[in-house]
Amino acid sequence: MKSLSMETLVESLRKVRENRLSQGYILKDYEILCDIGRGGSAVVYMGRHQELKIDVAIKEYFPADSHIIRQNGTLRPGKPDLQDFFKDGFVRFCEEAKLLKSFRDCPNIVTYRDFFRANGTAYMVMEYVSESSLFRLLERREPSGYFFTEQELLALIRSLLTGLTVVHESGVCHRDINPSNILVRDVDQTPILIDFGAARHGNSQHIESIAPCTEGYAAPEQVCQGKIGSWTDIYAVGAVMWRVVAGGNPSFLPPNRQPSPILSRKRTSDLMQGHKDPMRSARELGRGRFSDGLLQTIDDCLILNASERVQNCSELLDRLDKSERVAVRITDLPSTL
Repeated sequence: MKSLSMETLVESLRKVRENRLSQGYILKDYEILCDIGRGGSAVVYMGRHQELKIDVAIKEYFPADSHIIRQNGTLRPGKPDLQDFFKDGFVRFCEEAKLLKSFRDCPNIVTYRDFFRANGTAYMVMEYVSESSLFRLLERREPSGYFFTEQELLALIRSLLTGLTVVHESGVCHRDINPSNILVRDVDQTPILIDFGAARHGNSQHIESIAPCTEGYAAPEQVCQGKIGSWTDIYAVGAVMWRVVAGGNPSFLPPNRQPSPILSRKRTSDLMQGHKDPMRSARELGRGRFSDGLLQTIDDCLILNASERVQNCSELLDRLDKSERVAVRITDLPSTL
């Protein structure tokens, strides 16, 4: 997929904002209320079913390129050499809708409701959840010193792994798990996994691909050609847990910004040159705040060699259960000992 410079992306997003569907626009059975998000290939709107009065999230395929334009309501490439780029992304968008439909009964995956084509593009309708992304949640909590506890982190990750297990059992790898793609319901703090634009079907034991990814959360096999599988998503889950642990360490928290895991490409390069791992371990960052078992599990999810990493959701859940039992036994020791 074509890469964009930061300057080009900023200009593209500005033009997309100018060309987004306006409030009150009628799209099939839905009224557009406002736009609520933007990714590299889509705009997300909040909408409402006109007859049922149900609020929904509507994802419109709209690549972040300044030469993708809306003319008389219709979306199209403004340059001939973007035709293939636009069509390839359109196919991936349709594939995402098919994948999401297959997971519609899983409570930890955003619920698919509808899919249709219009305006020269396609739309995916999903449940609208009153939520914040984990990214935004951490952004609000950390400056006030309201850091995640071990119990909160375990509850979040266990629920997330429930949904991810369904994904993996279907022979699919998500390939873009990160704090922005984990929504946390306001009502019960249930995590919801979203954005399956990078997900792929296939025999995970034999897939070799240069996968779309989010820097810092992508395993080495994603940024270089390598076998992609459940272990690849486990690396990302480990990076999410690392992010929570690191953000609760005031001495490590970067000024005026959120901490981010070091790119696996840089980690690999530094280690190959005989340098120490540039990413501080979870055991170091979380010592005294989280149990040693949990911190070691996080570090084991982030092992660069895929064969030595925690391999799947079942293994990770087992490791998390064991670390919690040990932590409880330590906590419950009589204070006189």
